[in-house]
Amino acid sequence: MNYLGVRFNITALKLAEKTLEQQLQVFDAAIDGIAIIKADNYIYVNPSHLNLFGYEKTEDLIGKSWRLLYSQQQIERFEKEIFPRLRSDRFWQGEMIANRQDGSTFDQELSLTITDEGLWICVCHDLSDHPEIETELAKSEALFRGLVEGSSDLIWSCDLDGKFIYLSPQFETFFGWEASEWIGKSFLDLVHPDDREIMDKDYPQKRNHLEFRHLHRDGHYLWVKVNATAIKNKQGKIVGTQGILSDISKRKASEQVLNQQVQREKLLRKITQRIRQSLDLQSIFQTACQEIRSLIEADRVSIFKFYPESNFDDGEMVAESVVAAFPSVMAIPIHDHCFGEKYSHLYANGKYQAVGDIYNSGMSLCHIEVLAQFQIRANLIIPLLCGNDLWGLLCIHQCATIRHWQQSEIEYIQQIANQLAIAIQQASLYQQLQCELLVRQEVERLIAQQLRRQQVLANINQQIRESLDINQILEKVTEQVKNILDCDRVIVFQLFADGSSQIVEELVSDQFVTLKNFQLQNEVWSQEILDYYWQGLPRIVPDVMNDIWTDCLIEYNIIGQIQSKIVAPILQEVINNDKHRWIDAKNISKLWGILVVYACQEKRVWQKSEAQLLQQIANQLAIAIQQVSLFDQLQQELNERKISQQKLIESNQELAISNEQLARATRLKDEFLANMSHELRTPLNAILGMSEALTEEIFGSLNEKQQQAIETIASSGTHLLSLINDILDVAKIESGKIELESAPTSINELCQSSLVFIQQQAIQKRLQIQTEIPPDLPDLFVDERRIRQVLINLLNNAVKFTPKGGRVSLTVQVESSTETAFGRPSICFAVRDNGIGITPENQDKLFKPFVQIDSALNRQYAGTGLGLVLVKRIVEMHGGQLEVKSTVGVGSCFSFRLPYKQLPSPIPKSSSPQSSNLDGGQNPTTQVLETSPVILLAEDHEANVITISRYLKAKGYQVILAKNGQEAINLVKSQSPDLILMDIQMPIMNGLEAIKQIREDSDHRLATLPIIALTALATTKDQEKCLEAGANDYLAKPVKLSQLTSTIQEILAKEKN
Repeated sequence: MNYLGVRFNITALKLAEKTLEQQLQVFDAAIDGIAIIKADNYIYVNPSHLNLFGYEKTEDLIGKSWRLLYSQQQIERFEKEIFPRLRSDRFWQGEMIANRQDGSTFDQELSLTITDEGLWICVCHDLSDHPEIETELAKSEALFRGLVEGSSDLIWSCDLDGKFIYLSPQFETFFGWEASEWIGKSFLDLVHPDDREIMDKDYPQKRNHLEFRHLHRDGHYLWVKVNATAIKNKQGKIVGTQGILSDISKRKASEQVLNQQVQREKLLRKITQRIRQSLDLQSIFQTACQEIRSLIEADRVSIFKFYPESNFDDGEMVAESVVAAFPSVMAIPIHDHCFGEKYSHLYANGKYQAVGDIYNSGMSLCHIEVLAQFQIRANLIIPLLCGNDLWGLLCIHQCATIRHWQQSEIEYIQQIANQLAIAIQQASLYQQLQCELLVRQEVERLIAQQLRRQQVLANINQQIRESLDINQILEKVTEQVKNILDCDRVIVFQLFADGSSQIVEELVSDQFVTLKNFQLQNEVWSQEILDYYWQGLPRIVPDVMNDIWTDCLIEYNIIGQIQSKIVAPILQEVINNDKHRWIDAKNISKLWGILVVYACQEKRVWQKSEAQLLQQIANQLAIAIQQVSLFDQLQQELNERKISQQKLIESNQELAISNEQLARATRLKDEFLANMSHELRTPLNAILGMSEALTEEIFGSLNEKQQQAIETIASSGTHLLSLINDILDVAKIESGKIELESAPTSINELCQSSLVFIQQQAIQKRLQIQTEIPPDLPDLFVDERRIRQVLINLLNNAVKFTPKGGRVSLTVQVESSTETAFGRPSICFAVRDNGIGITPENQDKLFKPFVQIDSALNRQYAGTGLGLVLVKRIVEMHGGQLEVKSTVGVGSCFSFRLPYKQLPSPIPKSSSPQSSNLDGGQNPTTQVLETSPVILLAEDHEANVITISRYLKAKGYQVILAKNGQEAINLVKSQSPDLILMDIQMPIMNGLEAIKQIREDSDHRLATLPIIALTALATTKDQEKCLEAGANDYLAKPVKLSQLTSTIQEILAKEKN
């Protein structure tokens, strides 16, 4: 909100008030009755007026109606005769019959005048005694003359021709002439020519007051106000004009200042409104330039914008308003090499420059030269900021003359500049928003395009699946491809075993000739192009005439008017032992043909996404062709009908699976990996648990053969568990779901704990185990469990592939920063053996999942093919490197390096009891229990229920069973068990929810009831979830029954204490 104030000099008003007071004093001394009436009531009467009507006190008349002093007949005369004349002429003079207070009447001469404020000035005297009246009239005239000559206003009178017949002495004070110089001359000669049209000889009858410009003797004009009335004789005829003239120049000057301020405020509001309503910066600039120039009467107003990266030396005018006499400077590049260095920082800080004359301003000569090019003599420059950055300048130029810039003008222009800066900032934000919107629209367009292509691909797949007619399939594929890629021609080539090729399907636009019957001569397929296509990669050819791989197709391209193309290979899996040029050297892929799209109208810039889509379609087409081939085989080979049908079903399933979104495939994979642990570990829990119970002879003694059978079961189960763990670890690493839990780790302890796992196997094979581990090695900041897994894998492989009587060594050494590729020190672990060794060509296979280098070795040495994959991934997750050196028949060396930095001295770890019993000694749970604790087993897997419950009963526990979480809650409340074994994955209500409800129960005993969680989802996060839900401990399946009973006994012992 803006406030506008105007300062007035009221000295003249105070003088006028003083003069009025003096005049009232004079009125009080007058012999004529003088009164002032407002709204029919007296507001002033002089003593003579009281005496004339026979009253003694002023209060007798003040506030009372004048009608009190006249009869009803005289009042009617007022209303019919006098009031109409007063309203038109604002003056009346004549004789009336008045009433005194005592009821007598007398003749009076009455003069009435209406002022601008609506007041009646009444002057009256008694006509009953004329000699005395004349004497008094002379005195009054002398008094009136004194009042006129002492007045601050000019008294004048004119005849009917408008010529002065009287001018008071103030005329010389006002206008510089003596009054006598203008007596007999027309007053119109003193009126400004532009104001004369409002003046005519009859104006007193039309208007009693006017404001106009009056000539002064020195040639300038003064604003005056005239109050005029007509002069009439006794017959009522107008014989002239008289009035009062006041100098109102100061008031007009104040009004002009006020008007200018109002106009400026209007312009500022107009520009502000335009900014709010429009984002068209050019329109806002142009409006501002035009309005500013018009308001402050400048020669040129323009907006200058700096070029980016010009260091504020270069730019151009982007908006302008200029008078016709001076040239436009719009869009002219302006270079001022001294501006950026000398002036830009001042403007950037919000400073302005107001120069009245550039040649006497002290500014740089180089800057003056630039301004002089555009005929600039004076200028006012206000910076335009966008945020904190100098965007440009608002330039006000005076070209014709020098100019003194008023402070009010500068402040006003600054206000407009602030609004323009807001518009610039607003436009900049809008432009940024538009750019972001364009990016978003482009992304949405690409997403929509991808979705449309996926839909087309799905349609193609659906149509392919619905048909086993190869011709119909090819026809539908070419039609869909032409529509989605909007190309001129689509062709499917088939390659035959004899090395020839043929166009088997074509769809071409009407304006181009068909090539379906064209026979290619001297067709050449280079080895390079075959190797490329066997990789399943599409090929974009932007100009077919400059394609070095297809020189043999020049005639073909000319006839077909072909400009550019995309070629997608149609690859099939080799399912028999065919040998011809279209099958790769590895006998894996067969090039059935190619799917080609062409641009014939003109060369086209093919997009990579288009090529990828075409290759997807080619892949689906390959599956469809193979599907048709399988179906044909079914028709021809009735004796293998079932096998062929199965292949067809598998082919259809493969076709359907390939069409699903990548997200769905990822989700299925995650679900599989999440469930595999549970589904495999749960039965393994029963197998290993039962074998453990049998080994401990819980259910009775075993003979030697039974003992060997049980050991075989346990060994096979343990091997299967290892396989599951390896698969899960590889999957977790590939999906990025493994997080390292790094901590300072003792290298010596890490190595010794790893060697323990291979000692038994090494002893059985009579292998010599050597170690070289310096005693003063620093601690490593690693995930101890994962690095131990690496060492155990490498040591286990070394022992596995080293013949009896061989040698396996583990060495650790510190390497300086110059010895490694890390550029910093590292710890090198090396596992060496003198085993069978690995050929160079097989070393690349070592780190591929589920791959062993030789099937014969797979039969001789059991393994999953995942161990080294895990080793490599874990080392790389630690920022390390794995290296292999091997010679067949000599041995191998697997080494890995881990970077390290100096860690603070380790704090000695407090020892904690181990829950496992590795030496096979007496398990504490075999002790005779003083009582028979009640164990609630919540488990839905029948085999686990049988295994665990029988084992616990054999150990002296009572067992009650629940098949889901809800049953467990009910039994807890009704049976009051001493401990709960809670499986996590159960129907109806899972174990986590059951634990939470037990802990939240109002029965305070349940808050401390021991709960052991059992789950096949063996991850750290699963353990955290169980403990957060309220479990006391956590065991991962498959559970060692001895460990389970040990944990139960330990928890119950704590509860008892």
